[in-house]
Amino acid sequence: NKLTDMQNSDGGWGWFSGYGEQSWPHTTAVVVRGLLIAQENDVPIVPDVAERGLAWLDQYQANELQKLKNAATETKPYKVHPDNTDALIFHILTMAGRNNAEMQNILVEKREHLSVYSHSLLALATHKVGNKEQTDLLRENIEQFLVQDAENETAYLRDRSPWWYWYGSEIESMAMYLKLLTQVDPQGEIAPRVVKYLLN
Repeated sequence: NKLTDMQNSDGGWGWFSGYGEQSWPHTTAVVVRGLLIAQENDVPIVPDVAERGLAWLDQYQANELQKLKNAATETKPYKVHPDNTDALIFHILTMAGRNNAEMQNILVEKREHLSVYSHSLLALATHKVGNKEQTDLLRENIEQFLVQDAENETAYLRDRSPWWYWYGSEIESMAMYLKLLTQVDPQGEIAPRVVKYLLN
């Protein structure tokens, strides 16, 4: 009920939503992801709340995609590579069945600018849409940071993202990587080792 009350008129959410503050992409993405998970678990959501949030994210992604296209001619506004927020929003829209193949390909092609956490988000999305080649490629990139301790039967990611950014938590990065493993390699030896590391 609080999230519903705090939704802005444009369909998004901000830090202090419901008070005329502008909507922010990360805040809106986190709320919409939560609403989608709630719906999957039969939690009653006010009709149209999640849909309006998804529409806001759709529009944001379309604007960012246009900026990426504008980079070729340096037409303002433009940006030269996608960022971690682009990966998060792409992941959430794909969860809702709204895959944008053009954004997907740009994110994968320019993945060197994304954090380990965002690689896992993107790999989950490419797996959902059935692109095994891209999923395997992203997993290889993630596993460059994988450290396995055979003696303790644990595994963890050395994530070098700055801890003060939303995508910079090593624990959250490993949790999202574990979520990916449960989808693509649930019987492999790495998943239980990551679980043990996280439990410890």
